[in-house]
Amino acid sequence: MSLTNNEKLELINSIEILSCAATSKERAFAYTMDNEKNRKILYKSGMTEAEINYQCYRGCGVLDLINIGFKYAKCFSKDKGFYNEKVKIQ
Repeated sequence: MSLTNNEKLELINSIEILSCAATSKERAFAYTMDNEKNRKILYKSGMTEAEINYQCYRGCGVLDLINIGFKYAKCFSKDKGFYNEKVKIQ
């Protein structure tokens, strides 16, 4: 069974963010612990071990979720997590 992008976002947003900055996609980060619980969630969302390891800071036990979340979302905030929102142009 394949998950929708919204279902993947729900899984990713269920992971606790320890530290983040959301000034821009290029400089943003969303750190979480690199542990079995978080990896299981990411595997369930369809990510491979290689994709997860690419976002891992070896030796620190930290994963950066920002690039993972931006695969399915356009926005990120500490309060909302990753989300898609229609922008009203005035």
